[in-house]
Amino acid sequence: MSLFDGSRVIGEETGLQIEIESPIPLDPGCIIHLSLPTDFTGLQKLMHSVTAFGMFGHLRDVDFQVLPEPETKNLVEIRGACESHASNALKGTINLRYVRNPETVRDTGPLTVKFFDSELTLLAETKSTNATAFVEAAQFRAGPLSNFTVNGTDRTV
Repeated sequence: MSLFDGSRVIGEETGLQIEIESPIPLDPGCIIHLSLPTDFTGLQKLMHSVTAFGMFGHLRDVDFQVLPEPETKNLVEIRGACESHASNALKGTINLRYVRNPETVRDTGPLTVKFFDSELTLLAETKSTNATAFVEAAQFRAGPLSNFTVNGTDRTV
């Protein structure tokens, strides 16, 4: 997973590029659930585009929705990525535009990917390779510091 098409500054909008390896081949009509770390915010408001390619065929827009229930706050459901049989011998790439970066420079939590058939029967589940850091802190940077004032608390010398 990497940040792309946006800012690396904490608290600002960015895109996410997620490289996926499926443990199984995927049939047409598959449904993918991406559970993003809660460090990323603004999905309901900011996300306006999801594209897929690689194991999913040529680069194209796919249908998606950010599920609104509180317990699934950062769950993105993707439909239409599997237009035809998708071999697990290839990696797939999913681009999400846009989310808000975490508010502090730190590693984020893990990403979980679930693969379902067209009837929402769970076929497989995988987590980010580094279970504690989906996006490493080194990918973020602090923004500029502006509009601050220093006031003394004691005026005696």
